[in-house]
Amino acid sequence: MGEVFSATPGLEAAPLEDGAILYYPKTGKFLMLNRTAAFVWNALSAPKKLEELVSGLCKAFPDVPPSAAHDDVNSLLDQLKSLELVSTVSE
Repeated sequence: MGEVFSATPGLEAAPLEDGAILYYPKTGKFLMLNRTAAFVWNALSAPKKLEELVSGLCKAFPDVPPSAAHDDVNSLLDQLKSLELVSTVSE
C-alpha cells in the first residue's frame, strides 16, 4: 500500500545545464528545479511510489545517502503537491 505520485498533465519542462524549468500554463508560473529535483520530475513521467523515486535517485546520485534521498524526495513531493504540480493516488 501507499501513495503513487504522478505529474500533473499540461506542464511543460525544459532541461537546463544544472536542472530544469517547469512551466504551468494554468497558473502562468515557472519553477526552477535543481539536478536532483529535475531527476525526480523526469521519473514522474510515469506514476511512481516514493520508494521507487528514492531508489532511482540513489542509483543516479550514489553519493547521496538513502536517508537524505528519502527526506529530499519527500520534501520535494510535498512542495510539488502544494503547488498542484503533482497528484497522488492511494493504492
